[in-house]
Amino acid sequence: RSRIHDFYVGRTVLVTVLAALLLVVLPSPTPLPAWRTVVILAVIVFATAAVTWQLPVDVTDLGYQTWEYNPCDLLMFCLAIRARIVSAWIGQVAMQATVAAWSVAVTGSPVHGLLTSYTQAFPLVACSVFAIGLHYTARQIVAHRVAERARAEQEARAEEAGRAGDAELRVVREMAAPVLEQIVAGDAPEPASVRALEAALRDRIRSPRLAVQPRLAGGDAVPA
Repeated sequence: RSRIHDFYVGRTVLVTVLAALLLVVLPSPTPLPAWRTVVILAVIVFATAAVTWQLPVDVTDLGYQTWEYNPCDLLMFCLAIRARIVSAWIGQVAMQATVAAWSVAVTGSPVHGLLTSYTQAFPLVACSVFAIGLHYTARQIVAHRVAERARAEQEARAEEAGRAGDAELRVVREMAAPVLEQIVAGDAPEPASVRALEAALRDRIRSPRLAVQPRLAGGDAVPA
């Protein structure tokens, strides 16, 4: 195995992971679209396999040689934040299975490989808990905004109805004012005027558009 080969493998993995991260940050709805999720999971498996299969078998403490775990973890964290928590854990299982398969292939046992990778699941636990809380809070905020918007619309309708009621009350007051003023002055209004006012008010209650102005004795219309 040459250093040049390792160099190109490492750079290819790094570029692939960066391209996968673009799928996370580019505008899209949440949860992350399914096709992007599948691509990211494939990148996790590819990055793990490409680097892990280059590892030396006779070294117990691999240290930074297993650097591919960190970018793969980052992709899983991004999946969790983008509401793909189950997919993030599928990626974790796929990474561990890839490492175990390599270990079985070179040592006959999965233990050697899993000893280097099992701790990668612990940060994902914390990230998953954070993601669950984050999305719960986001849903609560959206529900609160929807409720506030509905309340504001209801108050606006009630205010509009109140203004319409006040306007209608002013119209009725103006229609009845001439007859009421005659009564207050001690004069008896003409029966025809009273009947006309009664008919106009009745029509206005039934349908304001059909209401007509009542006419007092002498042919004068009540102002509307």
